[in-house]
Amino acid sequence: MTAIDLTESPSSRLLHNMSARPRTAVTRTVAPTRGDWAAFKWSAAPPTLDPHQRRALDVWWERFALRGAALVYARSGMATSTVRVTVCRNDELTLNVLLRSRGSLLIAEMPLLDHPDALRGIELLTDDLRLMKAVLQ
Repeated sequence: MTAIDLTESPSSRLLHNMSARPRTAVTRTVAPTRGDWAAFKWSAAPPTLDPHQRRALDVWWERFALRGAALVYARSGMATSTVRVTVCRNDELTLNVLLRSRGSLLIAEMPLLDHPDALRGIELLTDDLRLMKAVLQ
């Protein structure tokens, strides 16, 4: 009794060189999941936030009640020709998003940055539905 039959049948041929390039080109495109994005940018001079203003931003953020995290992306590295970008006009939301984001992540429980000067020249985009809803209101 043979456990494995190694005889080659005419219908099954082995690939002898798996490291060779394929003979046909394969093109893959991935459509964007959503076409709407929100942009957060502080266009004026960075504000100087005293403790009272920082507390007011914290209270506003607590009422906003964002939980978890959201992905944010720097606009400079992103092609936005195929998506619709809505700029946030709410100063409290814009400051909270910009001053609580670290890299490509906005964590709801993250404290505000100590140096609002970090706002200079930064524009963040997100397609997070919770933030999109707030921007469109």
